[in-house]
Amino acid sequence: ISAVNRYNITIKNGIVRGFYFGIYLDNDDNHQGAGHRIEGIQASNNGSCGIYARYSTVTNCTANNNAGRGIYAPYSTVTNCTANNNGDDGIYASRSTVTNCTAYNNGDDGICAYYSTVTNCTAYNNGGDDGIYAYCSTVTNCTANNNGYHGIFAYYSTVTNCTAYNNGDDGITAYYSSTVTNCTANNNGSDGIYAYNSTVKGCNVRENTGYGISMGTNYHNYIYRNAAGWNTAGQINCP
Repeated sequence: ISAVNRYNITIKNGIVRGFYFGIYLDNDDNHQGAGHRIEGIQASNNGSCGIYARYSTVTNCTANNNAGRGIYAPYSTVTNCTANNNGDDGIYASRSTVTNCTAYNNGDDGICAYYSTVTNCTAYNNGGDDGIYAYCSTVTNCTANNNGYHGIFAYYSTVTNCTAYNNGDDGITAYYSSTVTNCTANNNGSDGIYAYNSTVKGCNVRENTGYGISMGTNYHNYIYRNAAGWNTAGQINCP
């Protein structure tokens, strides 16, 4: 199913499989506010993205076993969706909102967010990279566990009330003016939380292989009111 520079298309309640794109709704910058709606669709076994949708609402959909991304959704709202076993990111969002979604067993990031808001989502067993990758984004009330690399990787982002555990590297990595607040990071393969020119406050970090909280050198980090215990390398590393 494909349309370019159209408006108000609704695709509802079906299975789309075996194509290059399962669904492809693309609008350029001269055709913003398209008002598309994709609801109750299963997009599986397609050669690239399962669902590619700009300026759209994507809700109650499943995207799995696609060679590329499960759901690619710039300038869109993605709600109550599942993306699993895709070759690239489970869900890719740019200037979008992702809410109540689950991403697992994907080849790259579970959820990859640029200038977006990610809320009440779960990302686990994503083997290629991070559970949730956030650039200039807000991540709230999310869980990231058993991912191959970081649980949550944040650049210029805010991470609040999240849980990251049993990830292959850091539970949460915060780079360049990121803020991590009231989060829990336990049993990760490296540090519970790694901060690089960022703020970490009110977090609980325990039983990580590295430090509970570790900081990059020669940068200003603000680390306060955190609880750390039983981390193998030490509790808080302030070089």
